[in-house]
Amino acid sequence: MVMSSYRRTDMLVRAVASVRAQTLADWELVVIDDHSPQDPTPLLDALGDPRIRVVRQERQRGIGRNVTDGMRLARGRYVTNVHDDDLVDPQYLEVLVAALEEHPGAVLAFCDHRVVDAEDRVLEPETEKRSEEEGRAQLAGGVHQPFVDLALVGRATFLGLGTLWRNGAVDWDDVAAAGDYWDNFTLYHLCREGGAAVYVPRRLASWRMHTGSNTVAAAGHEAPEVKLRTGRALAHCASAYARDPRLAGYRRAFRHQVAEGRATSAIALLRLEQPGPARGEAVRSLLVAPSARAAAALVAAVAPAPLRRRIAQVRRAS
Repeated sequence: MVMSSYRRTDMLVRAVASVRAQTLADWELVVIDDHSPQDPTPLLDALGDPRIRVVRQERQRGIGRNVTDGMRLARGRYVTNVHDDDLVDPQYLEVLVAALEEHPGAVLAFCDHRVVDAEDRVLEPETEKRSEEEGRAQLAGGVHQPFVDLALVGRATFLGLGTLWRNGAVDWDDVAAAGDYWDNFTLYHLCREGGAAVYVPRRLASWRMHTGSNTVAAAGHEAPEVKLRTGRALAHCASAYARDPRLAGYRRAFRHQVAEGRATSAIALLRLEQPGPARGEAVRSLLVAPSARAAAALVAAVAPAPLRRRIAQVRRAS
């Protein structure tokens, strides 16, 4: 198990406690700290659990490279990711390991998860909405082969939480270049050969919704730097998928993802007062797949500065 951590000691303690409560006792946890102001090493060493290894980065690497650095250190037969603000149920490992053992031809097993708040309270409407929107609510349990639709076109397979895969199947040097989209690019490595995935239709983990989470930050109107990173990462990853002849049947969907990533980057650059680069991203988006977002970004990028600022203010308020 790999746990990336940064500046969330209180949540980290709860996440580690959920790992230590596993009914399957044969596990190793690599906690990799992205150079937090407060070193969590003494706190975790005090637990006296030899199954926990703490590694502290000498400088901040960012979530994508921090996670992939941790993945390189994983020594078990199977690997799973748990962020420092999430939780896993006691049977999490037992159930997912059993699913892979039962299906030796599968490359990964995944489950559903619930949404909780900062105080660990389950948010039922958000939980149901997330399962529905990501495609797990009606998904049949069992083997899915191939699973490109679930991993790269849809979002049913969520590598950030609730997925266990076979160690050694991923080139982490290649994945590290994907930045914030490390999880999506890892799924690309796992599904591109046409292998199988096993879905366990149970909620065995808890994804935390709070103001400090990357997902909430990326969705917010006041995080253009985050939007720029994620937009560029999406375009980078989807371009690789579209070029892969093994995934030729999905090329149209991937081209739309490339366009979406470039349009997101263009809008973020506008909010960062960089109309020149924004214009370039908007044009590249439109050349791949026309969209209203990219067209609006292009119009704003070439507009006079006062009008451009007014458009940006309207977008923030919307």
